Amino acid sequence: MQTLNLDFSNLIVIEDSLYSKWHTFDVMPRDYLMFAREDRRSDGVRGAINSITNAKRAIDCQNKVVQNALFGDSISKQLREYVDLYSSAKKEESFDLRMISSFNLAPIGLISKVRKIRHKIEHEFKIPNQTEVEDAVELAELFINCIENKIKIVTSFELTDVAHFDADDHRGKISGYYVSYEEKEIHIQSHGQTDKFTKNDPEFFFLAALMVNLESDKDYFSRKLAEFSVKHLGQKDNAKIKVVEWSPF
Repeated sequence: MQTLNLDFSNLIVIEDSLYSKWHTFDVMPRDYLMFAREDRRSDGVRGAINSITNAKRAIDCQNKVVQNALFGDSISKQLREYVDLYSSAKKEESFDLRMISSFNLAPIGLISKVRKIRHKIEHEFKIPNQTEVEDAVELAELFINCIENKIKIVTSFELTDVAHFDADDHRGKISGYYVSYEEKEIHIQSHGQTDKFTKNDPEFFFLAALMVNLESDKDYFSRKLAEFSVKHLGQKDNAKIKVVEWSPF
């Protein structure tokens, strides 16, 4: 990848385009959430058990929607390596939840309680109480809301610096790195050169993490950008890398 003479202590990030990227199934997460709410209103053991089961299905379905939207229905070796390296979830958690954690899409602590309640039903054959049912449905809804907010992907942005950026004469010009999400690829353009990354490349997942967090978590974006700059853009000290301005295109 081409190395540019940018001042990484005075970076500007210019957001270009934003859209919600979804993969659809016949039954979607909010359908299962609706079933969980309806079951919650039913009296008796069957309603309680079905409510928790559908709350977990809502979470599992949401995980699959994210995975398929970002990476397709297959899991590459590089994705597994990225998840193993960056997930804060415990190793015994499912790959889906560790993936959500590794891309900073939702707090995994939200889900552990639902799984524990469902484990009691499936393996210990215990009846959940009303509080556990309420918690499961509310946590599933919170998880879905969190993911839906995060998955508003910035599909392209430019990384430049204060010295090279001209706000009055910028449209149509690239003064730094221009990062764009194409179908199944992420491109980086700089000075007429284009580098292309697929899900078989480690860089792809770093860039995907940047794109899904730029709109919603600039703190995380900044930390991830610093790490990417050291690993792939020739920078020596991530402590000196700083975004000083965020700008719409």
